[in-house]
Amino acid sequence: NVIDFGNSSNTFKNYERGIGYTSGGFGKSQALESVDDPFTAIEKGGLTVSMAALGFLIRKSGKEVAEESADLTLKYMSKWTPAQKAAADFKASALTEADTYVNKNIVRKGNQRSVFEKSSGQKLGSNTDADHLIDLQLGGRDKASNLWGLDKSVNRSAGKQINNATKNLPHGTKINKVSFE
Repeated sequence: NVIDFGNSSNTFKNYERGIGYTSGGFGKSQALESVDDPFTAIEKGGLTVSMAALGFLIRKSGKEVAEESADLTLKYMSKWTPAQKAAADFKASALTEADTYVNKNIVRKGNQRSVFEKSSGQKLGSNTDADHLIDLQLGGRDKASNLWGLDKSVNRSAGKQINNATKNLPHGTKINKVSFE
């Protein structure tokens, strides 16, 4: 069962044990050792996904982290297709599984689209953005291993909703769960 997103060559496959991103460096066969930063990998349902775990690194560094925690419930847009909703659900699952926290100190390096295309060898379609799988505003790293192709409507809506949901939370607030409804 393959779901294509826009004009992008990026596809998701619905595996027995989870949904996997198969054409941008994520996939069932990717070994944990192949991730370029060992602090940025988690395994979910037999699938190794490159993730940012900066919350762990901040706590290890001894810097103060807020003691609060929160769940984020985002909304599907009414016009989204089943494929767009599946992509949103996959992103929410990745954010829930990662060690995410509210990050008010965002540093963005360069153009994500060109970084993704250069590192993956893939051209993104006009309806696809290079998205940080773990958003920078939730502690994600700004590096190629945290980028993937995501439908631009899903990417932009999710990013704006996350920003709105976290704008009044202090830096370092742990995010327990992210979901769409």
